[in-house]
Parts: sequence; structure tokens; C-alpha cells
Amino acid sequence: MQFIHGIITTIDGMASNFQSQVASHQRHAMLVLAAVCAVLPLDNSHFVTLLLGAVAFILLQQLQPEVERRQPLSRKGCKVARVPTFGRCSKVPPCNPVVRACGNHPKSNTTQFPKTLPDGAAAAAPSAENGDAACMIETFKPEVRKPSALPVVAPTFKSLDWEAQVRELLEQITPTDEADTAVARIANTVKRAISQILPEADVTGFATSSLAGRQAFGVAVPEADIVISISPAVLSSRLQGRWAPGRNGGPPDLHKLHKSAVRACTDRLVTLSVLKFRRSAFRESEPKVTMMAPPGPGTGGQGVPVSISVNSLKPFHNAALLTECGQIQPCAKELILLVRRWAKDRGLCHAAKGHLPPYVWTLLTVFYLQAGKENGQSLLPPLDQFRSCSSLLKNKVRAPPGLARQRCEAITQSSEQAGALFKDFVFFYNERFQWTGELASVRLGCRSAITGRSFSQEPGPNIEDPFDEGCNLAEGMTAASLARLHEELSRAQKLCSDPDASLSELLEPWAPPEQHADGDQVKEDLE
Repeated sequence: MQFIHGIITTIDGMASNFQSQVASHQRHAMLVLAAVCAVLPLDNSHFVTLLLGAVAFILLQQLQPEVERRQPLSRKGCKVARVPTFGRCSKVPPCNPVVRACGNHPKSNTTQFPKTLPDGAAAAAPSAENGDAACMIETFKPEVRKPSALPVVAPTFKSLDWEAQVRELLEQITPTDEADTAVARIANTVKRAISQILPEADVTGFATSSLAGRQAFGVAVPEADIVISISPAVLSSRLQGRWAPGRNGGPPDLHKLHKSAVRACTDRLVTLSVLKFRRSAFRESEPKVTMMAPPGPGTGGQGVPVSISVNSLKPFHNAALLTECGQIQPCAKELILLVRRWAKDRGLCHAAKGHLPPYVWTLLTVFYLQAGKENGQSLLPPLDQFRSCSSLLKNKVRAPPGLARQRCEAITQSSEQAGALFKDFVFFYNERFQWTGELASVRLGCRSAITGRSFSQEPGPNIEDPFDEGCNLAEGMTAASLARLHEELSRAQKLCSDPDASLSELLEPWAPPEQHADGDQVKEDLE
């Protein structure tokens, strides 16, 4: 029986081989016939031109330089180890960078990056025991310098004095009425475009800086926010078929619902050629996309990158804080704008890379003005004493009695200028603020240790969202982004301590390190 079965198997194999050969010959014949049909209508001149073009194309391909590509490392035996992030938030799990520990090692020997890096050095890759080779490979793309036709250069100023340069910069970046009008016009355009799919939606625009002039990381961190506000119940009914409702008939997942709404609005805007798509950020707690609006009045004759989200609250909170801080203390608004511009130019506010977003830099600036002055002076009160922002607090929890005594009840009008405050801001977060174990909370308005289960006791920033108590806004930071933060704070403090400090040098746009031909990255980003 086995002999007969072997003969049948052999015959089947020969038959399949014959069929494949016949099919292959048929395909070749069809290709030859198609080529003949394409050439027959051509006369001699056309045929000669066709041959010359083919020869020229081959020669051009041969003249192009070849780049030697590295062979990809084998994935066999790779184990996954996640880089820890800082803090906890019950909303959406952060997008943790993933690394792979390659090598045949037991699971217990898989090594993770520490939460903090040594000063001036990166975390070393784990070394295998018994002489076995080990490596750590980042699965996300490292930031490398790319050639640019129009590179952004550091701003230049007419004045030589530090405070005069800061004043000149503030005149350039402070939101103007023209910028507000331009963003309102974009918001109206978006509202008209999505009215077919979301007629009940209300669209609001926010301009956080002047829209004129090119800025570093302009597309990565837009200065204009467009928020589409609509009831979740109405949104769910309008997007039937575009998203999956909650499991077992439970309440809908608002994060997925908002992500589906952003996608639907993006498709509509691109289809109607209203805006151009640039990038998406769906893994953040508030899904959003970045799109490019066409030039118009108040935009300096250039396109405007805008961030579009659905039912997002952070743009409203940021605008409320910026406005009321300026009403309480005029220098507070100026310092917020200056800090945000410094963080943007130095590449410290791109959340997709693990850095703190601009909204968090606003909170850090407000917290410094509340509790960061070395002489104990408080320039801003706790958030529950703000006239407008206090109404946005979910739980108006005041500071405990022990912490309440540390507050400065009398808020004095400061005569300090934004330039001097920025120097002290940098010194506070680089020297006095304890990134490990200390909580930055504008709700409390005073320095305090971490208490409760909402924040991590392990090394890493703990920055509370005052309008969502218990949510750590710095949970997305990694060891590399925290090292970059300390590096930039040290650099800024060194530059600000120079009597001849230059704002142009401070705001020199940060550029990622160059990449060698073999794909290796230089170490200047962590050294």
C-alpha cells in the first residue's frame, strides 16, 4: 500500500509540475504577444526613439551611486522589553517605546532601561553572561537630521540687551487680532465642510501664537487649534458603521468614538480640498490630526498648520489659563509665551517623541510663578482662587492644612520682566525642583511631596492636570526624553548665567544628530 501511495504521489507531483510549466509558457506567450501588438503600430522613427530612451534610462541607472544597505538583524530569539514611563493615568495607556533584547537569554535576564539616565551618558545596553552577545534595538525610528531646502534658523534681533531682545521676541510671537481672525476663518471653513456629516457640531479656533513667520517644528507642534464640539450621543448616531460600540451593550469608548470622528472629518476636509493632511496622533489621550490650511490674511502669506480634534478640552483650558494669568500678572502671560517658544525651538514639546506638550509647559510656568520664587514670593495664587479657571475644576479640593500654611496669601504685582523671570525659571527646574518625589500641581499652588496612588513614587516627572485630578501629564516621558529635558535645562542655565547672554543662541533650533552612511547614529543626542 505504501508503494502504491508513493506512485500516486509522484504522478500528482509530475502533473502539477507540468501544469505549472504550461501556465508559465502561456504567460510568456501572452507577454510576447502584447509586446508585438504594442510595437506593430510604430514606424521606424518611433521604434528608434523607444530604443534610445531605453538605453538612456539604463545608463542613468548605472550612473547613480549605490548605497550599501545593512542586513537586517535576525529576529530569532528576540525578547520584548518596554521602556518604563512615568506616572499613571486611567484614560489611555501611553505609547511606550519598545526595545528588543536580542540573544538567546532566559526571560529573567531580560534587562529594562532605567527611568533616569546618568548625567552625560546614555543607558548602556545589557551585556550577556558567559560571553554571549546581546544588543538593544529600538523599534521606533530614531530622530536623525534630514536635509531641508528651507532650514529654519535662529531668530535675530536688533537689540543687544537681553531684556530688549526678549521684548522684541514677545512682540513677534504674541497672538494678534489678525491671528485670531485667521484662525476663526479656518474654523468657519471647517464647520461648513463637515456640516454634511456633523450638522450639530460647533467648531472653535484658538491661536496660541502669531501665525506670521516660519518657526522650528511648525508642523509637529502647530500654533493653532481647531476643536470640533458635539454631544457624544449625537456623534455616535451620526457615525453609525464607522466605529464599534461598547462591548456587551455597555457605554461607548469615547476615545475610539473621538478617533473615528476625527478620521471622518479628516476624510471630508481632504475630499473637499479644504485642508491638506500632514500627520496624525491617535495614540494620545485626545486623538487629533495636523492639517495645513492655505495662506490667507493674517498668516504672513504662508500655510498655517492646525491641530484638529473632537471634544478636546486642553485647548480650552490652555486658553483660559493664558488669559487669566495675563489679567492677574501681565508678566505671567509673557513668561508662558517665552517658555513655550524656547521649548518648541529646542525640540522639547513634541509629545509623539515622548516630550512634554505645550499645555504642560504652560502648567510648569504657572507652577513656577506660584511656588518657584526663591524668596518665597508668589506671583500667582492657587488655581482655586482664579476667578474663571476655578469654575472648571471638577473637585475643588483645597490644599491640606500643612500645605496651606506654605502659601503666600498676598499676591503682589511684580515689576520683574520676562527675561529675568525666564532665567529664574530655568534655575528653579534645573537646581531646586525635585523631579523625583515632588508634585507639580497648579491646583495646590505650592510645593508638595507625592501622596496617594495617583502618581508614581519612582523617578520621573509628576505633573498633575488640574482639571483632571489624578492624571499625570508626564506619563508619556521616557528615559531618553527626560535626559534631553535635563540637558536642555542645563544648557539654558549655562547660557543665561553669561552676562552677555544672547537670546538668538538660546533659541537656536535644535536639530537631531546626523546619521552615518552605515546607519549608526552619533551620540550627541544623549551626550
